[in-house]
Amino acid sequence: MMIISLALGIALLVVGRKLFWICVGGIGFMAGMAIGSFYLHGQSEPLRVVLSLGIGLVGAILAFFLQRLAVGLAGFVAGAYLAYAALERFAPASGGIWWLPVLLGGILGTIVLLMAFEWTLIVLSSLTGAAFILQSFHPQETAVIPMFIVLTVCGIVIQSGMLRKKHSHAGSAATSKG
Repeated sequence: MMIISLALGIALLVVGRKLFWICVGGIGFMAGMAIGSFYLHGQSEPLRVVLSLGIGLVGAILAFFLQRLAVGLAGFVAGAYLAYAALERFAPASGGIWWLPVLLGGILGTIVLLMAFEWTLIVLSSLTGAAFILQSFHPQETAVIPMFIVLTVCGIVIQSGMLRKKHSHAGSAATSKG
């Protein structure tokens, strides 16, 4: 599981916006693992992995064929996962209303992602990639937040550089045609 989390985290940091269907699939997989460990706690690890792969595959297929729907779904799942991860990290015994911040995080993720698709996808994939990478190993508590910030910023810088190159090539192609 550690290797999958690390590989998905790196992929999300580097190409989360460019190949957003991989982003959606990866987020779906990790969300499936979180849901599976919560609801299928007594079940075997292979069953949870198969469930997670199924969720990730459905997300990737939706992203490929139904982009707008997948964008909204990816925003919801990423926002919900980030809210869940924050609750797990900072308020592990949050009581019976744990689902409310997760639901609000999902709604906020959907709204933000649909409003500013490319930049939101860069930020969400960088945040989620950083969370996946840190989840793959257990750094000291004092290092978690600085490492999360550094990884997130690295992802944003890498992906925004790729976005700028895409827009500069599109702009130069448009001016050469005119």
